[in-house]
Amino acid sequence: MPLKLLLAAIMFFLLTPFAYATLEAGVAMREITPQTPQRMSGYFSERISTGTHDPLMAKAVYFRQGDTEAAMIVCDLLGVSEGITARIREAVSEETGIPAEHIAVAATHTHTGPLYYGVFRDLFHEAAVEQHGEDPYDPAPFVEYLIAQAVEAVGRAKESAGPVSLRHGSTEQHGLSFNRRFYMRDGSVRFNPGKLNPDIVREAGPIDPEIPLLMLRTSEPRTPLLIYTVALHLDTVGGTEFGGDYPAVVHRIVRERTRHVDAVFGIAPCGDINHVDVSHGEPQKGHGEAGRIGETLAATILNALPTLEDSSPPALAVARTVIEAPRQSYDLEELAWARETLANVADPAIPFLEKVRARAVVDLETRYPEHVPLEVQVIRLSSDVAIVFLPGEILIDLGLHLKNASPFETTLIFTLANGAPGYIPSTIAFEEGSYETVNSRIRPGQGEVLIEAARKMLYDLAKE
Repeated sequence: MPLKLLLAAIMFFLLTPFAYATLEAGVAMREITPQTPQRMSGYFSERISTGTHDPLMAKAVYFRQGDTEAAMIVCDLLGVSEGITARIREAVSEETGIPAEHIAVAATHTHTGPLYYGVFRDLFHEAAVEQHGEDPYDPAPFVEYLIAQAVEAVGRAKESAGPVSLRHGSTEQHGLSFNRRFYMRDGSVRFNPGKLNPDIVREAGPIDPEIPLLMLRTSEPRTPLLIYTVALHLDTVGGTEFGGDYPAVVHRIVRERTRHVDAVFGIAPCGDINHVDVSHGEPQKGHGEAGRIGETLAATILNALPTLEDSSPPALAVARTVIEAPRQSYDLEELAWARETLANVADPAIPFLEKVRARAVVDLETRYPEHVPLEVQVIRLSSDVAIVFLPGEILIDLGLHLKNASPFETTLIFTLANGAPGYIPSTIAFEEGSYETVNSRIRPGQGEVLIEAARKMLYDLAKE
């Protein structure tokens, strides 16, 4: 080979250090179901757990290529606050050596998990201590347990890591998800207006039927891994039993029918998407409904696995930024009203949206005194595949915009990641109003700022 060509080949290899390096990955899971009865999250009333339908899990995925390491932890919880995310990252990094900024912490958004942080946690805890001198459902031990189990899961995932190949693609699921915001005959927009409501004109927005799929294939005896996202709220069960909702059903069925594949679920942008079909009057709540949805999704996913395509050579990289979003405003008079309203949150005479606004105001005062931090994090696995982590509950139009703008063929978007600052509506949704905007902490326009930051990050990673 001529010397000039040899030097060019050497320089190419040096400037693209991961082009020929093996991507290694590992997965591990640890149970995070509270050890004793606890308050449950997801609603505006106090619920005490009476048992466990299926265990809550923390699922960790570890990636390594050359000197670059990354990890993602997905927990069967309603959300994980910024403060607890920071503690998990610090503990995992100290134990494993993975840089804290390379660790993502996400929640599945199950509404049948423990209430362990936030306004209602503080409210119910303080009321119990005042009345009884102690809180029999003190959530503090659960936080320590969660952190310890997350550390254990990532540590085991790293220990189990070995060479993987990537296959990616997507499928679609119709008939399970519905936009829950509706234009009404009086000109308003309402969320969840009720089944067969004669005042409904039409849905106020789209759905996202696509299910992105990423398979990490391994050689035996290590477990292959499926990562997927679905744009559908996890609020199908209700009741007082802990459980993972429909993703737990998907995981069980995929595991049984493949005999060896673990499935890690991420909740895609779906702040205004749920499973309720208002065109009929049949009830849609309970474990039977979660089973119906999970079984349908599992069948769709399993049928799509043979269609996945091999990815381009792996190129692991991680990028992260934090936006200091302006928070919604309130005055001292509204703050006093909010605190009084929450003190009487069990009163059925108080309109629901007033309770929603009161909690948002107290949450702003407690957790976001200056601004609302919105973190964007991306793990690039190849020139074909990227995983995006966004905070809060992103409305569907923002999520679709980001996914359609992504330069990666397969883009998996995990929401409720690295923070839980409430809803992230689009400017149009803010103009229309209703629950999602009343329950937001940010000012109009900040959702678009978040999505643009994520889009730019994806393009910068695609250029490298």
